[in-house]
Amino acid sequence: MKLLIIHPGIQHSYRLANAAVASGTFEEVHLQTSVLYPEQEKPWLKSFQKRKKPILPEVRIHRHLIYELLARLSRNVYNKIIINPNKQVHNNPIYVWQFIFGCICLPFLWRHRKNSLLVCFETAGWPLTYFAQKWGIPVVMDFASISHERAESLGIHETNLGKAIKIRERQHIDFAFFCSDFCRRSFEGRTAAKMDFVLYLGADAIVESGKWKVESIESGVGSPKLGVRSPKSEVGSEAAGEEEIREVSEVESLKSEVESREASEKSEVGGLKSEVGSEQSANRESEVQSVESKVRGLDSEVEGKAASEKSEVRGPKSEVGNMDLGLKRRLKISFIANLEYRKGLDILLEALYAYTYPAFLEVHLIGKIRKDWVAEHLPKTIVNDKVKLVYQPAMSQQELFTYLAQQHFDLNVQPSRFDSFAMVVPETMMQGIPNLVSPFVGAGEMLQNGVDGFVMSELDAATLAQSISSFINLSHKELPNLKSEVLKKAAQMTWANYDLAVGEAMREVMAILGV
Repeated sequence: MKLLIIHPGIQHSYRLANAAVASGTFEEVHLQTSVLYPEQEKPWLKSFQKRKKPILPEVRIHRHLIYELLARLSRNVYNKIIINPNKQVHNNPIYVWQFIFGCICLPFLWRHRKNSLLVCFETAGWPLTYFAQKWGIPVVMDFASISHERAESLGIHETNLGKAIKIRERQHIDFAFFCSDFCRRSFEGRTAAKMDFVLYLGADAIVESGKWKVESIESGVGSPKLGVRSPKSEVGSEAAGEEEIREVSEVESLKSEVESREASEKSEVGGLKSEVGSEQSANRESEVQSVESKVRGLDSEVEGKAASEKSEVRGPKSEVGNMDLGLKRRLKISFIANLEYRKGLDILLEALYAYTYPAFLEVHLIGKIRKDWVAEHLPKTIVNDKVKLVYQPAMSQQELFTYLAQQHFDLNVQPSRFDSFAMVVPETMMQGIPNLVSPFVGAGEMLQNGVDGFVMSELDAATLAQSISSFINLSHKELPNLKSEVLKKAAQMTWANYDLAVGEAMREVMAILGV
């Protein structure tokens, strides 16, 4: 039997193709896509270099370059005219072009209609699923997101075009793949699938000597082994982020309450950070205390106590985020997202500013985060001014891994209104960074709450604030144990395990079909 995978985007379609080849279940594996290249090939356009993936040579790739160029141009023009991510209006051109892609692939589907199994992805399955069943081709649909009905109950509203496509395509399928049980439950009673499979996704890294490191597949070496990761897949955006990190204190820049103090101390703080990063002698630690105390506006009692005590370094001296600066500690948090509302940035902002903590909070907002959006969603009453926001543009996965390793984050926070999986969870865990996620993040199903990560009981600012406080109050013995458990769990959240799960699911599907 032949396997036909049809999806114009990237997602994890090529991972599915690799796993299908490795399972030994199919005579041929075809991947119809817009632009994807194996590591060994050289794209004819430089901008397509980021579309090189660790694809097995046995996968027969069918590329549609003109489609990609037209679709990208259409999306760029549309998104410059209409920007409303809360209602996902920006998805309309994606739906239109995925429909067009399905129509383009119909002749290919008809030619291979005998002895074939079709796998398509949600929102890219209409009208493919309809004609596949009409021609007697069994259909598997891979759902990468939760149902729009469940999303609307969580405050995310879909377009009428998106709803129409999703409702039609899922009524003509035989099997369903889901990336989490949270995703699967959202579709209960809403598809024609006879059997469901939950296949947790993975991430691109390997572990060595207790630390995670990125490893790419060398070009020209031959067939890459399954389980070897490539760092070149995209995270959130196709454009690489700027090298320079722009650090902004939210209370200082957005509220303009202490602009004069910011102007006088900006150069002093910047110089101090470079000194700490170069690991100079311990006598500079007292200088860190005094300057940071002024920036945070500590009262005279706290300053006096800080002056009488030396700064305690809880890790390498380059880890500014782990220095005791008068408060119990300085907590360094990452938030990685490209959609502010769906990813719960407003909830995080309220948790940061409307509650107090025994720590100074340095929060890195990584991705397509708009400063004006942040300003509009700050809580009306700011109780905590011991917060600094650092904006970092969206970046490739390799750049993200490097950035995470350099910054030594204490915690990654994912307060999403919904994430069918959330790839940033395993990606950060591979750096030993524990995750604090909402109950609506699919990857949270893989965590043992309080052991190798944290899952909020409710999605609101109060619960998030309490969870952050609980993390801050962990003892020096509990923190290393937590990081060790995080790395152990991350070792299980790999593409190699995904490959095995796909192989088992495909064999079960073949048994049901009597092949």
